[in-house]
Amino acid sequence: MQTDISIFLVNITLMCLFFTKNMTNKFNNDVRQQVEQLKSKKLWEIEREISAKRILWVKNNVKENVTSPRKAFELLFFIYMGLSESELIIISETENEIEWLSRNDCPTLEACKKLNLDTKIVCKFAYEKSTQAFLSQLNPQLRFSRSYSEIRPYHEHCREKITKISR
Repeated sequence: MQTDISIFLVNITLMCLFFTKNMTNKFNNDVRQQVEQLKSKKLWEIEREISAKRILWVKNNVKENVTSPRKAFELLFFIYMGLSESELIIISETENEIEWLSRNDCPTLEACKKLNLDTKIVCKFAYEKSTQAFLSQLNPQLRFSRSYSEIRPYHEHCREKITKISR
């Protein structure tokens, strides 16, 4: 019995190490891809490509009209981006708005650091519109916004929100 438990614990430990190594390799590859994109393309080109990719994903994977900011948040970050709840701290939520602090490992942040680029510019002009494009595909009333006074690396997190506007 003791041997079975020991073998089980060793197997769990090895699985965790394998998973962690694969996640680290994926993140490092994502950073390398971001660096290459930022070196070889204009921000508007990146924005256009990412927008098209996100719109296509929504068209292929979401069949219902998403009415709540919470559902849009979950689709974007947990399903599409594969982030975990622990990486995004919700600080306020109502029926028409969800606001959170992003603390996830971010390939864009790391690429900007490597290239000495300002995240305030890169995130605004390469990634904000593509995030809005994703949300608009879900529901034209949803709006994405980011606080550029609370953005990494200038702050310990990125403060962002999704709001549902009235027509």
